[in-house]
Amino acid sequence: MRTLKQKKLTIKHIILEKTGGVCARCGRPLPLEKTTIDHLIPKYRGGTDELGNLIPMCKRCNKQKGSRLVGAEELKYLK
Repeated sequence: MRTLKQKKLTIKHIILEKTGGVCARCGRPLPLEKTTIDHLIPKYRGGTDELGNLIPMCKRCNKQKGSRLVGAEELKYLK
């Protein structure tokens, strides 16, 4: 049986593949252990934890984004 930690790593891999292993906002390469997961539509605005609503970001970009909505022009590296 898989542990919760293993499931989270698997999900992080899937989300990181959306950008080819780089931050969705700035394009810097992201090692798995430095990847943060962000919501395209924040949960407080009705967003969910579904894979389609999750994107990989570096810690710096995630902090700068905060809880605001981002436009497609900001997510240059999202496939």
